[in-house]
Amino acid sequence: MTKRIILSTLIALTLFACSGNLEDSIDSDLVSSSSSKKSSSSNKAVPSSSSLTMSKCGNYDYDTATHICKSGELQEISPSEIISSSSSKSSSSKNTSSSSSKEISSSSRIVSSSSSSVVVVISSSSYSSAAYAHYGTSKSVKNFTFEDIKYWVGEGDNRAMLVVQWNDKKSPGTLAWGYRWNGTKYGYDMINDIAKADKRFFHLRFWSGSYLGYAVAGIGFDVSGNAKISNGGSCQSPVDGSVNADSYDFDDWKLCAGVDERWGAGWYDAYWSYWVADDIKSKWEYSGLGASSRVLKDNSVDAWYFDLDMNDPDKSTFYRCMEEPDNCDGRNFFGAITPVNAPR
Repeated sequence: MTKRIILSTLIALTLFACSGNLEDSIDSDLVSSSSSKKSSSSNKAVPSSSSLTMSKCGNYDYDTATHICKSGELQEISPSEIISSSSSKSSSSKNTSSSSSKEISSSSRIVSSSSSSVVVVISSSSYSSAAYAHYGTSKSVKNFTFEDIKYWVGEGDNRAMLVVQWNDKKSPGTLAWGYRWNGTKYGYDMINDIAKADKRFFHLRFWSGSYLGYAVAGIGFDVSGNAKISNGGSCQSPVDGSVNADSYDFDDWKLCAGVDERWGAGWYDAYWSYWVADDIKSKWEYSGLGASSRVLKDNSVDAWYFDLDMNDPDKSTFYRCMEEPDNCDGRNFFGAITPVNAPR
């Protein structure tokens, strides 16, 4: 259920606290934690970017409810910074609200407690209850490392990173997952395995034959896990994270409904450009192979950028880098990277 909170009105939500850790008593959807918690089958909708309270940190936009800006660097707000425990067990709800209101002047989100209740006072624009559950701390692309990854899929001694930029002006702009494996894996294996494990992430694919394998036709992210897409016919839900196209009509595939989902598909008008690096600190180059042919290496990166207009060479990373491949580094297109937290 969407919770409306108006900036001009301080709304206190009183939650009965059970014995034990205070953090466990608070709705986990309101608290962004850097540690992954147990996944559940229910995922709730994140708000559209217009409903978040955004600010600037250097050259990057960020959500003030989940991050703070210190010396130009984005930092995730930890539960200890969000939660303030009251030392007085006899405080009344009236006194607690008054105290919290005073603290609001220096912080836009305060959580205080007494022996019998927890009071959450938040000053923000409207948002859904899961607004802060899905993302970790953003960093510039050249400062982002494997240690910043929050959610890993697979097991093994090797590791790689999947990076996706929808180029849709929504925040956060670029998302990242971690992937582990042993043996031989391909770029498409990483997308497909992550889509199977993370119900928020899905893709449209086209079987190009045994030699070329699957082409990645579209990529989406929906925090509810209920996205459906269509090419003009009936709406289809992803099965194990994928929907199959039967022709190169990728540009015709659209979301059936919803405003918070991330989605991009295309081949002729729009296009998913594919950038790879065998080491995270090296140059990201445009891949000369499709994802089904690209062999992953330990510490490698596969990054996907959605070119919105293939008909305008000035707007296409694909055409720009075909003209000057030696001077083209894909990292220049992706901006800040935000790690995806484990699904709840």
